[in-house]
Amino acid sequence: MLGVLVGVGVASHILRLQTRTEYASEYTVVVFAAVVSMLRPHWHKGKFWSLLALLFSVHLLLVALILLRMPPEGEWIHGVPMILAAIAEAFVVGGIAGRILNH
Repeated sequence: MLGVLVGVGVASHILRLQTRTEYASEYTVVVFAAVVSMLRPHWHKGKFWSLLALLFSVHLLLVALILLRMPPEGEWIHGVPMILAAIAEAFVVGGIAGRILNH
């Protein structure tokens, strides 16, 4: 996960993304790396990857809507609040996916 985060940080710098977009990208990596790790026993199921793609799409839509509603100079959450939000979302997304996959 650390390697992916570094890659996102480097890509964000190269692409000169706005700070809030960079934070949103890093947030997404943390959430979905945690979910994929939590649900490793289900990796062999096609249903897992389809469900993950659906949940990822919903996540991206919600993050995009949040970013669009923020003023350009607005601050994105970062630091401890971002980590806590990512942990909470990872548990929610992982819990939903786990529940669906176990039934």
